[in-house]
Amino acid sequence: MSSTTDNENNYTSALSDERMKTLFSMFDQDSDGTIDFTELATYLYKIREDMSEATNEAIQFFLMLDKDDKRRLEFKMFVRLILHIFAGEGMNFFEAVDYLIEELKNVEITSADRKEITIAA
Repeated sequence: MSSTTDNENNYTSALSDERMKTLFSMFDQDSDGTIDFTELATYLYKIREDMSEATNEAIQFFLMLDKDDKRRLEFKMFVRLILHIFAGEGMNFFEAVDYLIEELKNVEITSADRKEITIAA
């Protein structure tokens, strides 16, 4: 099977996976059905523990995925983002989503975190 076929199979599986929906909900702090820059950067910061790196990554991801310039990632774009990030880490979808849910389930995002991200951007 080709790499492109594997990627599309992972993408299709991820779209219907409840864990991916759970992960999306974790990132979508205001529950509006999209992930904005601050939501993405804040969680990247919690994972990476480096504000500059998190902000730069969030900017790069939005430039790569937000083709219609809405400045929000919908679920399908978020799935592509997660698959892209972890393909570079050598993890498959199942490993990636389990890892992120475990890492983020006890993360508390404060207003100070959001303000720090906004200032850094």
